[in-house]
Amino acid sequence: IPLYILAPLLEREAIAPHLFSRFEDMLTAVIQHPAMLVYLDNTKSTGPNSRIGKNNKKRGINENLAREIFELHTLGVDGGYTINDIQELAKAISGWSISFPHDKKKAGFVYRSPQHEPGKRVIMGREYRDLGVQQGRLILADLARHPKTARFISKKIVTHFISDKP
Repeated sequence: IPLYILAPLLEREAIAPHLFSRFEDMLTAVIQHPAMLVYLDNTKSTGPNSRIGKNNKKRGINENLAREIFELHTLGVDGGYTINDIQELAKAISGWSISFPHDKKKAGFVYRSPQHEPGKRVIMGREYRDLGVQQGRLILADLARHPKTARFISKKIVTHFISDKP
């Protein structure tokens, strides 16, 4: 699906409904939107120790979405995270995918547990138990509440609306 088709849907379905709510709700809605999952190749991200990963060595973890979450959506490039944090987040959101025609009762975001990399994750010093889809959501909530996220997002807003050099 071309990005020019998905981008307006992302704005209408994930961003606009959350303009006046909590940032963590908007962040989760944006990350779980099919536009993000498809554009940043998370739909095929498969943990090597997942049920599917053990049987299909051609598939693996894709770090694109995890990297963008840190760099563009939360802490910023200089946010204090490491490559290991990116890799751990990528594992936590493995299995986050979209519905396909054979998913008759589902539309949009789908969690595919057979693709999820099992195990606890440690991100920026905090440990997250393996709670399936909730593991990634808890990490997103903590990143959304991080003080560096507040600074980074505030600067982006001020730069956009007030001055290029706030």
